Amino acid sequence: MKSILLLSILILSQTFIKAQELDVAKDSFVIKSFPTFDADGNYYSYTKKYDHLPTKEDSILFKIEMEETFRPIMDSVEREIEIRDKRYAEMNRLYNEQHKYPKQYAPIHPRIGKHFFSLQWISWEKFGSVNIKKINANKYSIKGSQKDEKGNYVHIDGVFIPVAKGQMKFIGEIVTKVSYNNNGEPCIKNGTYIFICKPGRKYWRLQEMENCEGGRLVDYVDVFF
Repeated sequence: MKSILLLSILILSQTFIKAQELDVAKDSFVIKSFPTFDADGNYYSYTKKYDHLPTKEDSILFKIEMEETFRPIMDSVEREIEIRDKRYAEMNRLYNEQHKYPKQYAPIHPRIGKHFFSLQWISWEKFGSVNIKKINANKYSIKGSQKDEKGNYVHIDGVFIPVAKGQMKFIGEIVTKVSYNNNGEPCIKNGTYIFICKPGRKYWRLQEMENCEGGRLVDYVDVFF
């Protein structure tokens, strides 16, 4: 009877011990890394289980193993970023090349001497000329004309006063006469006007360009640098 009782106690004791060992195996500690994403947005995480409370050495080793595991992913991400950066840089370069602001060529003060002079109705190939002379530090006389064999012409006589880079004030008279504009009569402008050079252009253009005929008919009176 005692033998049977001792045997029963031994079996129960072994069962209890095994149960305790299984519980210890289940009672694990986990270290999990922060999420990492590849170039396509896929999610990755590195996880490691311990059967004991992780120590400082475990944490250091975990970090090393994690970096080794993620290194191929991070290398591919860095390569993709480098490729994309180059692609974006090239796109920006092309955009800036196509949309860059033209250079402003106009000097603040006009050059002394002869300049090409034109009215689009007469010719943009056979220019007339104007002569610019210095009157004082901020005033220049300008006089000249453009003509053709049909009797069409443009005359200018007055003074240029620099206002800003690319902008001149003109005081004087401008006369245009073209056979098929304004019933063939001269269009006379006498007073103060503005000539402007837009970036990328190499001439000052009269801004009060409406012809005396009206109806949106305009005269492009240009003084070249």
